[in-house]
Amino acid sequence: MDAMRRLKLQAKDSAEFRGHTLSKFLTVDVHSAIAECLNCQKMVAVDTNPPPNGIEAMGDVVALGGVA
Repeated sequence: MDAMRRLKLQAKDSAEFRGHTLSKFLTVDVHSAIAECLNCQKMVAVDTNPPPNGIEAMGDVVALGGVA
């Protein structure tokens, strides 16, 4: 499995655990993609080539709970 696919699956799993329903990922460039929660419009971004000390999956979707 390639890095981008792995990161998207991890972000989706994390989002679902927090009660979010993700849209399909939109490819930004060869190293990154974004998606949003269909219920609360919070975002997630994944980056296969983050800067030093950067993170691969970031955004409110993977950090905060969804709409109840």
